[in-house]
Amino acid sequence: MDAQLRKETVTMEQVTAHGASQAVVEGEITLPGGLREETHVLHAGGMAVVDSAESGADRATLSGKVIFHVLYTQGAPNQVHVVEATADFIHQCDLPGAQPKGRVQAQARVEHVDASVQGGRLNMRAIVQLDARGASTQALEVLTGVNAPGGAEVATQEIALRRTVASGQADTLLREEFELPEGETAGYLYVCFTEMPQSWAVEERVDGKWRVVAEGGTDYLHALVELNGQNHFRIVENSGVTTRLKFNEVFVFGAGELPDWVQRWQPTAEKADLLVLATHPDDELIFFGGTIPTYAVEREKSVVVAYMSGASAARRSELLNGLWHMGVRQYPVIGPFGDAYSTNMAVIYDQWGRERVRKYVMGLIRRYKPDVVVTHDRGGEYGHGAHKVTADASVYCVENAANPSVLPALCEAYGTWTVKKLYLHMGEENVIRMDWNVPLSAMGGKTGEQLAQEAFLLHVTQQKTRYVVTDEGKTGNAKFSLVYTTVGPDIVGGDFFENVE
Repeated sequence: MDAQLRKETVTMEQVTAHGASQAVVEGEITLPGGLREETHVLHAGGMAVVDSAESGADRATLSGKVIFHVLYTQGAPNQVHVVEATADFIHQCDLPGAQPKGRVQAQARVEHVDASVQGGRLNMRAIVQLDARGASTQALEVLTGVNAPGGAEVATQEIALRRTVASGQADTLLREEFELPEGETAGYLYVCFTEMPQSWAVEERVDGKWRVVAEGGTDYLHALVELNGQNHFRIVENSGVTTRLKFNEVFVFGAGELPDWVQRWQPTAEKADLLVLATHPDDELIFFGGTIPTYAVEREKSVVVAYMSGASAARRSELLNGLWHMGVRQYPVIGPFGDAYSTNMAVIYDQWGRERVRKYVMGLIRRYKPDVVVTHDRGGEYGHGAHKVTADASVYCVENAANPSVLPALCEAYGTWTVKKLYLHMGEENVIRMDWNVPLSAMGGKTGEQLAQEAFLLHVTQQKTRYVVTDEGKTGNAKFSLVYTTVGPDIVGGDFFENVE
């Protein structure tokens, strides 16, 4: 009887290509108060992460991010601030021997970080070392045993075979820890989240153990926490869900008076005199000009500023910085819709959902009960379909807000409401022109136009666009049309509240 061999096919992985390269990754953010206060960078560091790697012919495309951490002083030299910022990168490196759609493993390491401040902006630059390996797989038949005839001796040796059954990658930061120099204590912690966690808290370290100092709320993306003299403390995600804490900026202050740019938000007004409904962050400045500081601050009206879309994490933070600079203290309403673009209104309605849009806008009107609503041009200013949707939905909802049969669920929640006046930007019917160049005593003599222009500078991501804040030109922010009124037409003009008071 012949011996019978037992065999098994196994998959072997072999490194077939290796490449190393350096990449320069740059990022930029605006520092609160940076337009007014002297800033010095004390230290800059960073961590690099590769999120994905794609193989091509003799090359690899690596995508990832650098997470910058910068320590600096601003204004008071004895107060040290820390900011975290993220910059994405895509880099191609040579990988001789790599095959298209092959397997690539890559690692990234930060070699050097620079940071500098210019015009209130923090510029960051990292040199990143990237290492990539390409691997190929092949099927190999190996001998696993022998069925020998009686009396035959078989010598065997066991070898270990490592088999990869799964692989994955994650970057997780559940806490951010701070330890101040000996003798220094913290009075306040100012946190600007990129994304709001489900639940968070601040803990202090006492006798080797952590205890909760304050529970963080989820109402405000920019939040201030009083610390009462802690020296060693941390921010933790405490919802029980493994998720990464994401910050735009984190500041630690000592006891005493806080800088005026630190935001201490109040709840959104329960009853609005004026509802300003913008589609995207910065629209409230470009197209509505001095509306917000003139009415919310100078005339002390209850103003609710609402947006259809927050657009992006960076722009949500920018809109808060801009509103605060103009004197707004009541938190805005940021809608759930994505940053969609089309010149065709029907396309945007298809993407956002007509009924969903109407429910959102009607909810704003019935919940906050504004006397006056100000929003976009029917033509979308320069043809933007999302602006057209905002105007169209506003007209529909204002005209039907008092009808209990229209969206009855919202009627049950908030009741009906009759808006007194609806203004659309631009237009040709019942036109009024606003003067945003009147000095506002409540804002130190600055005009509404000046404040809107300054606030626009805080929208850093939009500074390379073609848009400016001006009351002149084809899409200037001073011209409005009264398209709905229950209190009669405007005679004098120049005031959204004519006949209302």
